Amino acid sequence: MSPTEECNMIQIELVTGFLSATDQLTWTLIQYDTSEIILQGGPLNSDETYIIGGKDDEKHCVASGRYIFNITNSGGHGFGSLLSEKRGGYYLIYSNDTMIGGSDSFFLNEEFSFSVPYYGDEPDGDEIIHCSNDFFMVFFTDDHPEENTFELYHQETDQVIVRGGPFQEGPGALYYSRACLPDGVFNLTLLDSGGDGVKYPGHFQVYVEEKFLDLQYKIGNSTSTSFVLANHPAPTSKPTVFGCENFLVLIEADLDDAHKYYGHTLTWELLDIDTREVFIQEGPLKHSANLTYNECVSPGRYSFNITNTRGDGLGPKGNYLIFSDSLMIGGSTKFGVNEEMVFSLPYNVDELSGREFDWCAGDFFVKVTTAANPQLLSWKVTNENGGVVAGGGPYRKPFDTYSQWVCLPNGSYTLYINSLDIFGIKGNKVAVFVESKLLVSVTDDVFGQSYSASFNLK
Repeated sequence: MSPTEECNMIQIELVTGFLSATDQLTWTLIQYDTSEIILQGGPLNSDETYIIGGKDDEKHCVASGRYIFNITNSGGHGFGSLLSEKRGGYYLIYSNDTMIGGSDSFFLNEEFSFSVPYYGDEPDGDEIIHCSNDFFMVFFTDDHPEENTFELYHQETDQVIVRGGPFQEGPGALYYSRACLPDGVFNLTLLDSGGDGVKYPGHFQVYVEEKFLDLQYKIGNSTSTSFVLANHPAPTSKPTVFGCENFLVLIEADLDDAHKYYGHTLTWELLDIDTREVFIQEGPLKHSANLTYNECVSPGRYSFNITNTRGDGLGPKGNYLIFSDSLMIGGSTKFGVNEEMVFSLPYNVDELSGREFDWCAGDFFVKVTTAANPQLLSWKVTNENGGVVAGGGPYRKPFDTYSQWVCLPNGSYTLYINSLDIFGIKGNKVAVFVESKLLVSVTDDVFGQSYSASFNLK
């Protein structure tokens, strides 16, 4: 780098779990335009913390531009197995003391694309400073991964700013790609040089700003999908109108220092299911706190969705409770990476229906414990008219827990669980309770590709 070029200090923090003899964990930092390797390391040892670079370290001073952080475990075990009470490994990348992003889960390979200088992602309105979840894609390979590539095109700059492939390992290998992106219109193109698409159960799965966008495998020679990233205005409430319903949530968060130091966050939102309008959107929270939120909303069906990226819910002593006009709808003391509560307003105590409880969140409860391939699993509940009243998946984070509570009126319902086929063990577990009584507890290895069960509320 010449003396006239801008210096951007790069720091990489890497933590490993237990690495077996077959695990070769290595990484490189590559300049995107020139493909020059700027930094590299590994094989890494088990149960170690590595800090590469940092403030005033000229060896890790890079010119402005776009870079790719590539991390590979040849054994397919990511950061390694968990050790005792630890939650496993991760990497974090900083530029000029600002965290760009990172990851705490991958299998064979992950690439993270970003630009420096980096000043934080908060102008987009989501209050999340790091940007590594702007774009995230999973590629589950088939028999011919060498035929597959992808390109992410940015319309405003007329440039391909993320690309991947051809891939090497298959079938059944997992490649992750994540990227920090500028605002604008993007076009993602998935290509197959063989012209026959990705052979099932291989597939591409795409997320934008942590929301599921698309799942593709019948791509032929190629297929494209578009999305937009823009400066989002802060969420606003509907104007108070006649018939306004009171919503109150009390949250007690008992978060440890890992949230502050390692970039884990707690976020939550209240969403109108029919209009997709967000009424409350809060976080990221990285410390313990007692919080109260009160909102007046129109009658309708709502989802309260809460996420902890570390996967330990509200902490050992945390809880949340949801009320409407002093009547408790439901609450929870423990969840994993994500929990959702679905309910309708106005709300009347549930005992009027003749049921045992005076709150309704226990009408239907599902707990999903994911294994190595959570993206394979999804579920839904339909009423007697065939309408979908609840659902979840495909899931994103392996070896973690997702849960959902649903308030339901009296009637007959059918639960459907689906899991894409795969070679080998899947291991995702689904446990379902109706009015606090176990309806089913099953893994997708037992039922294969589909499972259904009926239940009544009266």
